[in-house]
Amino acid sequence: MKSVYTSSLLAILTLSTSAFGNVANNEAIHEQGIYGDQNEQLPYGENDMINMDTHDNENQFNGMPNEMYQVPAINPIAQAPAPEPAPGPAPGPAPVIAPMPYITPAPSQPVTRNANKKLRKARRIARFIKKADNRAVNIARTINAVSSTKPKLAAKLARKLEKVKLRLDKALRKLERNVSAEKFQQISAAVKISNPATDLKAKPKPFKRMTRRARARKMVRKVKKISRRGRKIVRKLSIAKRSGNTTKLNQELSKELLELLELNVAAKEKAVEEEEEGSEEKDSEEEEEVSEEKDSEEEEEVSEEKDSEEEEEVSEENSSEEEEEDSEENYSEEEDAEEKAVKEEDSVEEAAEEEEDAVEEAAEEEEDAVEEAAEEEEGAVEEDATED
Repeated sequence: MKSVYTSSLLAILTLSTSAFGNVANNEAIHEQGIYGDQNEQLPYGENDMINMDTHDNENQFNGMPNEMYQVPAINPIAQAPAPEPAPGPAPGPAPVIAPMPYITPAPSQPVTRNANKKLRKARRIARFIKKADNRAVNIARTINAVSSTKPKLAAKLARKLEKVKLRLDKALRKLERNVSAEKFQQISAAVKISNPATDLKAKPKPFKRMTRRARARKMVRKVKKISRRGRKIVRKLSIAKRSGNTTKLNQELSKELLELLELNVAAKEKAVEEEEEGSEEKDSEEEEEVSEEKDSEEEEEVSEEKDSEEEEEVSEENSSEEEEEDSEENYSEEEDAEEKAVKEEDSVEEAAEEEEDAVEEAAEEEEDAVEEAAEEEEGAVEEDATED
């Protein structure tokens, strides 16, 4: 009985140890396979050889299930919903804006040759108006300065002022036809002679008398201007000759060219005369200075020879009476000479101005006629070309 008990007890112990040993061994091998792979280790067997039966690429161990040793999945944390944005302020009433009126743009006018010519003419007239206005103001101030001492000269200057005013009004009327209303208003408002705020009692500017040499230079400039116009006419003639059926235009241009040549010759002769007279005036002035010096020296010698007191007293009395008479005569002669000189200057200036105005007007009319004829010819040539 005792032997049966001991044998049975030993059998139970061997079975239990074998069973528990296999389970523990399997668990140890499994843990070594998991953690050994993480630490770059491989399971070794008894002979220090890698046990390939208990390790493969998929962490499977001899039919031992791997589900109980898997890492538990992480449950996702539910996020709280985001708060809704606060509502914005309520929009106010829309502002009342009056509709802008539609402004139609002005039609663009093409720039033509006639428009450029009109603009140049307007600029030339505006320059003349400014010059004539300054001259009229200076004459009016001279009249106010001289009226008390020289009434005759003041009367002559008043007549001259009226003529300048007439020319100024004529130029203003001509300007009104060539410029816009705003531009004409601007130029006419700048005229000083018609403005009551202009001080006509101020000191006038001194009159610059034109010398003969300056007049000769002026004539030379005029000659150059005429020659330039003549060259333009020659070019137009050559162009007209190249195109046919222009006999009338050729005749007009040749006639104008002949007139310009005559004017050129006359202006050159006048310039030469002015230069010669200027040189003669210089020589005469030098001779007068020499003669005056000689007379003064002779008078000094004569006055030194008179030593006696009685003769001096008599000479003083006689000389005082004679000087009074001579001064009165000389004063009247000087007034007459001044009047004559003023008359001559006025007549010369008026004639020169009239000549210049006539020449300019004739030149403008001729240029207008030539340009119109050239435009007509161009239009006729274009029509012929279109018909062909």
